[in-house]
Amino acid sequence: MSDRNRDALIGVCAILAVVSLIVLLGLFGEIDTTRTWRLTIRTPATSGITDSSHVSLDGVPIGTIDSVALDPTGQWAVRINVDINEGILIPTGVTALTTASLLTGAANLYLESPAQRTGQTMPIDGSAEVSGAIGSSTVRDLAQAIDDRVGPTLTTINELGEAWAPVGAGLSSLLGPSTPGEPATLPGVVQRADDVLAAATSWLDDPELLAEAGEIMHMALAAVDRAVTAIESFDSLVSNLDTHSTTIADEVATAGRALSEALHQASSMMTRLQAGEGTAGQFLTNPDLYNNLDETAKQLGRLSESMKLMVEQIREEGVGPLISP
Repeated sequence: MSDRNRDALIGVCAILAVVSLIVLLGLFGEIDTTRTWRLTIRTPATSGITDSSHVSLDGVPIGTIDSVALDPTGQWAVRINVDINEGILIPTGVTALTTASLLTGAANLYLESPAQRTGQTMPIDGSAEVSGAIGSSTVRDLAQAIDDRVGPTLTTINELGEAWAPVGAGLSSLLGPSTPGEPATLPGVVQRADDVLAAATSWLDDPELLAEAGEIMHMALAAVDRAVTAIESFDSLVSNLDTHSTTIADEVATAGRALSEALHQASSMMTRLQAGEGTAGQFLTNPDLYNNLDETAKQLGRLSESMKLMVEQIREEGVGPLISP
């Protein structure tokens, strides 16, 4: 082989080696030929994010982390530069979280869209920024799952405790503290309950108290029987009234009509008297009758006086002067 052919073959092999290296670097992501735009995240801590972390929006890969650096002069301690693939639009109001890789355990950046999207997107000229602490999506999802599973139970227990708290307070107030002047405690309440049960047991074991209680029960039963009898009598009375209500109503109506007729007759009679009809009417309306009656009464009075004087004269002088000529 001539030197010229050998040099040509070596050059071709070198060119193939360089092209193969470039292809391998591109396959392994070492050479990025994708056009991107810059998103800056300012946060108090990296939360495990490195310059080799990947970035996703709602689970869709959208870019990579370019650099993670300290920012001692800014409001936030850490500045993370993110390269977002060209053509990707990120809505405003996203939340920055971290997700752990199952293979390497490294943290990746997870951007989550807001629940209520406004349709507005971040600028793609490199001025877009997201500020705030970066939380863990795993911890959040775990807390949410625990709250979904245990939350109703805890709520029920809380409601049960709130419902029984007044009962416990009332029971404690009813039983009172075991020692005067001391606050009521659970052991004191239990001791007080034991004392109450002991007192009740001693009361039940006393034969005199049992006999008195029996007499009271008999009296109560008798009173109940009398009450039942009275109720039955009242019910019978109501039934009789209901049965004879028609007859009673007819009799009351007849009496009312008779009373109305009597009042009508009395009214007619008074009208006739005022009109001067009849003797009584003439007496009420004719003054001559009254004057004549008055004169007659006066004459009867004088006659009575003359008779009295004559009787006195006969009693004193006898009847001789009366019959002498």
